[in-house]
Amino acid sequence: MTLKDMLIAIGRTALLCGGLGLVLYAAISYAAQYPVFVPAAALVAASFVTLLIFSDIRYALLNGLIPAKTSSIHKDEQPKLYWSFIAFDVACICAALAVTVMVLLRLADGGGGDN
Repeated sequence: MTLKDMLIAIGRTALLCGGLGLVLYAAISYAAQYPVFVPAAALVAASFVTLLIFSDIRYALLNGLIPAKTSSIHKDEQPKLYWSFIAFDVACICAALAVTVMVLLRLADGGGGDN
C-alpha cells in the first residue's frame, strides 16, 4: 500500500466518521427535546450494562476463570484476585440496577421531567 492509498483510506474514514457523527448528533439533539428521551436512554444503557456484566459473572462462575488482557485469572491459582473481580462485578451490577430503579421511578413519577 502506497502513501497515497493510505491517505485516501484515512480521508474516507474521516469523512465516514464525520458524517455519521453529525447524523448521530442531529438525531440525539432532536430526540433530547422530548422529556422522556433522557430517562429512556439511561434505562436502555443501564439494562445493557447489567446484561453484559451478568454474562461476565456467569462465565466466570461456570468456568472458574476470568479472561484478562494478557492471560486469565484462574479460581484455583489466584482465589483472592478471582473473588475480588467477582465482587467488583457484583457491585457494578448493583449500581446499574440502582440506576435502572431510579430511572423507572422517574418515568413513573412524571414521564421524565426536565432534561
